[in-house]
Amino acid sequence: MTETRIAVIDDDPAVRELLEIILADGGYEAVQVPPGPDLLPRLQAVRPATIILDWRVDGGEGTAFEHIRADARFAATPVLICTGDLDGMRRHAPRLATLPNVVIVEKPFQVDVLLSVLERIVVVHEIGANGAHTAKPMPEALSKALARRGTVAQARAAMNVFRRDGGWACVELWLPDRGLLRCVAAVADEGRRGFADYSRSISLVPGFGLPGRVLISRRPAWIVDVQDDRNFPRAAAARRFGVRGAAGVPVMLGDAVVGVVCGYAAQRLEPEPTVLERMASMAAGLASWLDAARGTLLRPDAVSAAARRIARGATEHAEVVAVDLLSPEGDLQRAAVAHRDPIMAEVAIRLEAFSPRDEGPVAVAIRTREPQRMTVSDATLRRWSASPEHLLVLRALELRSVVAAPLAHAGVVFGGIALSSTDPRWHASAAATEALATIAGSADSEELGRLVVGRRPRG
Repeated sequence: MTETRIAVIDDDPAVRELLEIILADGGYEAVQVPPGPDLLPRLQAVRPATIILDWRVDGGEGTAFEHIRADARFAATPVLICTGDLDGMRRHAPRLATLPNVVIVEKPFQVDVLLSVLERIVVVHEIGANGAHTAKPMPEALSKALARRGTVAQARAAMNVFRRDGGWACVELWLPDRGLLRCVAAVADEGRRGFADYSRSISLVPGFGLPGRVLISRRPAWIVDVQDDRNFPRAAAARRFGVRGAAGVPVMLGDAVVGVVCGYAAQRLEPEPTVLERMASMAAGLASWLDAARGTLLRPDAVSAAARRIARGATEHAEVVAVDLLSPEGDLQRAAVAHRDPIMAEVAIRLEAFSPRDEGPVAVAIRTREPQRMTVSDATLRRWSASPEHLLVLRALELRSVVAAPLAHAGVVFGGIALSSTDPRWHASAAATEALATIAGSADSEELGRLVVGRRPRG
């Protein structure tokens, strides 16, 4: 890891010293910045890539954070808020979740969690001055692949060119969409097809995983072994389908990243610059076509479209709705999220990037084949969250009550739905019961079930 300067701001000198030791072991240069009236000049002298900040520095609730964010010199600097003030976090989560480059880690924290979160956000300030990128002539193999009919078929053909050229077991194309990354095309050999299918079924938050770090850094990236990488959310799928080494390159058009191409191998791989150079050269040739094809590639398939219709329609009954589907392997994957409030919908959609937890209401409803009803406490949200970023989004939505039920077609359970409210008593109401019955019997649910169950292999 390249050395990255982190400013540590905390009232307690012992905490500052502890963080300095932890960060040094993680490969970072930590600089203690004691709080006080001259905090901003001290930060300017340090010129940090990232700031770790106690929420109640100098006895205030977020005061230092507001001063830092109001200063133009640090308005875009990533801030990792490290705090034990859970009440304060709950009050401010709706706003913090909408701010870029802000993550919260609770005290007492686990060292591996702190370092993992830090790794995801420091890349923002490792970008540097890369200069403008322009589209390059398209390699002949790519030109032939894109001559095929149908935009999706063209994308798959292009990924096959990447796969053959690099000898990869799997290659994916990811596009930024409404604050998330979505895999719009993936090709793989026989052993890795399950991994490609899983990638197409999920979304990623920028900074997460290989595609996410490439999107944020705008640079090629290499992972020797994704199964050992702290910032690879698909590690379990990688182990299941035998994915190890990986590389990713951005597809640049001007200064904008219009896509990310990732290649995966069945064995560990040491960094090889010529491999990245070949991938980057082809990605540059792909840029103009990809920018023009974006709208078609991001158009949801039949399953995704049906799940989104159910989620949007169900906001008539509840503030937040999540539809989850079971994969052929039995994994629960998020298919769609909707919020009644158009403004909060921009926060809620981030839930599509986090897989449902085994302890969550939909998972329990599917296991028991019975509706689940519960009030939601902060302890409940922590059990359901997969990461500090996930927890921040859950808190921002102010969920206080949830009902969940399995979704079935022809006697086969294929997924589940969760309806949430800010009213802590809503789960016990007749309205909640009626909502579940209405959704389960809707034409959209019938269509979704037919599509999902029909795609599954028989036997």
